[in-house]
Amino acid sequence: VRAVQPSISAAATADFVIRQAKAVVTAEIVDEAGQPIAGAPLRLEAVNPDRVLAALYPGLGESQVGVRLPVPAQLLREGKTDADGRFEFALGDHPQGTGHLLLTAEAKGKRSARREVKTVGKHFRIELQDVRPTGSVMLERRDGGPIPTAEYWLDGEPVSGASGLEQGFYRVSVRRGEVPIKTVEQLWVEGETGLDLGR
Repeated sequence: VRAVQPSISAAATADFVIRQAKAVVTAEIVDEAGQPIAGAPLRLEAVNPDRVLAALYPGLGESQVGVRLPVPAQLLREGKTDADGRFEFALGDHPQGTGHLLLTAEAKGKRSARREVKTVGKHFRIELQDVRPTGSVMLERRDGGPIPTAEYWLDGEPVSGASGLEQGFYRVSVRRGEVPIKTVEQLWVEGETGLDLGR
């Protein structure tokens, strides 16, 4: 889709050439039982947006004039799967030599999935797994001593305890008031996970 809007003071003529796009990426999104997921949101993003912009607008970096540009399709394409859980993205206008793309599929109650797209004409079959919020984090002391009353925060909001978490990596910070006790940048949480605070 392309749009042209002439200025108020000048007429404009636009010629459009419409051709069938043969450079496409297709896929089907299914659940764990292999059933198609209809209406699943999808994003296809350029991994190197700076290289894409440089190819689309060669003189942009040398210009001293600030210009607000729309987000071109070469940077971000969005869509949803059809009733059969399938979709197709056309890539005929993606600049050559600007790096690969990243495909993200999501669905309610499912864990999102990402796939690298390095070649056109490829077909993906992506299985989205159910979210299982069974993880929890417990504070432990190496010497077996008591743990003071703790406050838990998740996504900036206070919660009653660090339970009901989805399996995955979390950044954990333990403080006593304003004093940091321990920070773990990537803690893998699966089931009951203990965090050793030392002595």
